[in-house]
Amino acid sequence: QAHIRKNFTYPEAALDAGDQGKVFIDFMIEKDGTVTITNTKAPYSTLETEAKRIIYKLPKMYPAKQNGKPVRMTMSVPITFKLE
Repeated sequence: QAHIRKNFTYPEAALDAGDQGKVFIDFMIEKDGTVTITNTKAPYSTLETEAKRIIYKLPKMYPAKQNGKPVRMTMSVPITFKLE
């Protein structure tokens, strides 16, 4: 959540259009710690693009381990875009 807050920028096009809503992003933390987005659900493409940008900026992570070996792990994160 701290990463999302730090890297969050409301897209100018979304501001102009009044787009807001919740974007759901499913992603995989690969065995090597990199991130791959597997699915997104968003009310507007402008919000989806920004949410993807935030997730792709995640630093390389430590992968999950099973029986001492790195394994892929699925994560899901909602990102809320709300105009005040």
